[in-house]
Amino acid sequence: MTAKLPQARWFWEVETTRVIACAAAAVAALALAAVAHADPSDDANYREQLAQYGIAGDANAIAWGHRICNYVSNGIPPLVEAHELLENSPQLTQKQAEAEVDAAIMSYCISVLGGGVQIIQL
Repeated sequence: MTAKLPQARWFWEVETTRVIACAAAAVAALALAAVAHADPSDDANYREQLAQYGIAGDANAIAWGHRICNYVSNGIPPLVEAHELLENSPQLTQKQAEAEVDAAIMSYCISVLGGGVQIIQL
């Protein structure tokens, strides 16, 4: 009977690894789902909102918008994202960074979040 214990132990280690891998894949898929369904009208809405604050709605801004939505959808507070954006885009003012985060939430992830995220009050 002791000869079978290492085999059983190996089996459980392999199965545990598979379960963890599947769970990680599921979490990753859910995290990306918030951004995956964006359509061109979302981009147009986002660019329009950015233009109101003098922010270029280029491809880099669009990428940031999707990134912001992804992180906020996973529980990162909007103000943390505004600070991160400000650190990576020194040409922006604090108000512009906050506006960009709000625009991303309203354009890309409001339907995913069901309106449950409080946007930054400008």
